[in-house]
Amino acid sequence: MPQILSGTLLTVLSVGLYILSFPKFSLWLILIALLPFLIALKHSSCWTSIFYGVLFGILYTCGMGYWLIYALRHHYGQSWVTSLLFIFVCVVLPYGFLSALFAVTYRFFYHSGIWFHGLVVPSLWIIVDYLKECLPFMIPWASIGYGLLPWETLVQIADIGGLYGLSFLVVLINSMLVYLMEQKSKTGLLIILMALGVPFIYGTIRVQQIPKQIELKSDFNAVLVQGNFSLKDRWSGMGFYHRIKTYLDLSQCLPDNEHKDCIIVWPETVLNSLAKLDPLFFKNLQQALKPNHFLIAGGLRQQLKEVYNCAYLLSKTELKWYDKHILLPYAENTPRGIGLGSFYEAPEKFSPGFSPATVDLIGIRMSLSICLEMLYGNYIRQSILKGGQILVNISNDAWFGKTSMPVIHLNASRLRAVENRRFVLRSSNSGISAIISPLGRIVKQSQLFTREKISGTVVLLDHKSFYTRWGDWIIFLALAVLLIKIISKKIKNGNLKPSTDRGVINA
Repeated sequence: MPQILSGTLLTVLSVGLYILSFPKFSLWLILIALLPFLIALKHSSCWTSIFYGVLFGILYTCGMGYWLIYALRHHYGQSWVTSLLFIFVCVVLPYGFLSALFAVTYRFFYHSGIWFHGLVVPSLWIIVDYLKECLPFMIPWASIGYGLLPWETLVQIADIGGLYGLSFLVVLINSMLVYLMEQKSKTGLLIILMALGVPFIYGTIRVQQIPKQIELKSDFNAVLVQGNFSLKDRWSGMGFYHRIKTYLDLSQCLPDNEHKDCIIVWPETVLNSLAKLDPLFFKNLQQALKPNHFLIAGGLRQQLKEVYNCAYLLSKTELKWYDKHILLPYAENTPRGIGLGSFYEAPEKFSPGFSPATVDLIGIRMSLSICLEMLYGNYIRQSILKGGQILVNISNDAWFGKTSMPVIHLNASRLRAVENRRFVLRSSNSGISAIISPLGRIVKQSQLFTREKISGTVVLLDHKSFYTRWGDWIIFLALAVLLIKIISKKIKNGNLKPSTDRGVINA
């Protein structure tokens, strides 16, 4: 019992350090956040490791996803009982299961050797984390790799390994600290120093190179308009033309350089009244644009009985659209038949789109994404691989209130900028809207729940990074590491049964 209690306390401490690493209190906490949890697992049995894993997943989900209560209570009008039951069944349990999967597999493979701590543990972590991107009822948010974003130099290596490369790095350092505590090895210390030093040197070089490459390209203007209309205002069915006029008025405050093209970006679901989106409406909207101005505006699109969450792209002479491919579980679709229902006059369910995410408008190839699609690194890189010269994300974070989630969502856009070496234009209904450079730097940003517009200069880029070309290659490397470990364990033990020892396993 004392051992279970100490393991429980270590797990709780680990979750606390993890949560404090997002999004503003990072310091160096992320590099030690998993340390207590891994120590607890090292001395656990099979069943206690499952318990620690479930506990980690539950507390992690509650600590990082507390904003769900705000969304369900304030916007969907659900009772406390319904809100808590929904979160427990649809969010907490799935993430708890994944954490338990990591914990019991960690226990199964455990070895005191350096290769286990340096390769097997980070490989196992990123494979389990990758499942969030594959399962339709989960979202890959708040991954541990995002915890490195405060260190601009370190995250530049994401243009090689992507998010999962950063996660591998963070877990490797945490795991090697466990090894150092046990073995006092100079080799282990050297590996940690290399895990920090190599990305730091690479990042220092890239931070100097990227701005020089951008200077050689021609630039253009960008304006992001943040209307800050409440969800009730936007979906009550009233005031549609008033909102459009407000957005148009804000869009007129543009730079006076007539020789530069200008992209104006409105956020998600501004054009949200299907009955009013007729050809005459779009013709009038096009006439309101200057000849060298282009507009991207979120809205709805209906084709037969299918309704799509859409981004419209308009110039004086063209009208195109992109339909959202990856839908928000339980709000935009109904996995396992569970949904949150309608919200005022918003559609209760959307259809997934099939239109290309890379859209050419007057010679500018833009990679479009809507809201949470920016969390899917491989999906974004595919659009860049098809010729995208700039990333545009339209979003709506009003659901989250003044919580940490808008910042976490913004940080995903920052990492996508680094991975693919593209400027990002992110426009959100209530903030945070931002212009982000290919280094992941925020050039300009808005505040939360303000009506404002931000403008700046961006550059179209064509070079494809290593990550853009090869994607999440590190996942395949991790699978190879685990396959070798399984074969090795089978050869040494003659079977695949986990040891029942609670101490060091010499397998």
